[in-house]
Amino acid sequence: MLSLLLLIALFAYFNAKKAENFFDILVNSHQVTIVKLHEIDVQLEFSEKKLELYLNQPKQRHIILTQFIDRIEKKSSHYAAQHKISVLLRELTGALQNVVAHKKSPYTMQYSSSVAVIKLIEQFKFIAQTDQNPSDFSMLTNLLNETERLIIEIRENPAITVNEIVHPLNEAVSWLTELSQHIFAEQSSNPFSGHDQHYSLIQDRAGKLTKLIIRLSKMIKLYDQEVSAMDPTASHVLMLEKSLQQLLSNAQTTHQELLNSYQVHQESEKEHMAASSESSRKHLVWISIAGILITLLGILFSQRSVNRPLHEIIGFAHDIQNGNYDSRTDSQP
Repeated sequence: MLSLLLLIALFAYFNAKKAENFFDILVNSHQVTIVKLHEIDVQLEFSEKKLELYLNQPKQRHIILTQFIDRIEKKSSHYAAQHKISVLLRELTGALQNVVAHKKSPYTMQYSSSVAVIKLIEQFKFIAQTDQNPSDFSMLTNLLNETERLIIEIRENPAITVNEIVHPLNEAVSWLTELSQHIFAEQSSNPFSGHDQHYSLIQDRAGKLTKLIIRLSKMIKLYDQEVSAMDPTASHVLMLEKSLQQLLSNAQTTHQELLNSYQVHQESEKEHMAASSESSRKHLVWISIAGILITLLGILFSQRSVNRPLHEIIGFAHDIQNGNYDSRTDSQP
């Protein structure tokens, strides 16, 4: 009987431990998924901020700078006889062309090229001021002053490059790929997945979000090409801007739907776990009651099987004591 009670206790402990371990695994899995969803949200927000800066930044600065370069080249022909000035203007023209060429480069390259231009302009100003006839350089000095102001504006407000917008989007796609794989693994190992219809919805929305982000990345690159080739105020470019903003808004909405779906899925799993735990608890209670009843019946049976021969022996002893030597017990032949 003690062995039976011990087995029941071990069975109950094993089931409780198994449920506890599974709950821990499930909680850890949920935490990993929520972290991935949060990271996707962070990347989308970062890309949104960069896109807003990119769309709002002045798009005419480098076009104006190109016009300044043409004007400086035309004026430099007037100073061909002055070797030092001629060489300096050629160097300045090359440095300005570098600024235009680096407009889509990282900020460090944009900054270094603008610094080189400002140094050359300052050298020219020094030469012009120390010349015997500084008025000969007045028109060119005014042009270079305008150029310097534009260069400083470009340096202090560096252009946002397409890569700064697209890179976080690519990161978001990578996180989505990991998320889909994680959710599939979670579904495969989850005994409640048969009762939860949210897995397919989560995977569908993750796939939709991935497609939206990839499409957004392609459209940003297309927009950048169009802006470089056309007037930034052209109707086609403005339509592309609206499409970009709409796509990003759709991606953020889909991400929120994905997050909501996973939260509903979490609640559903908790309900199924609670129901399963309640069912296991009831089963355990009935098994315990059955074990107790069996134990009580066993005790009663044991008492009867022990007490009956004991009473016979006591009766037999009384018969012998009374001189009844022919008395027999039921167990005797």
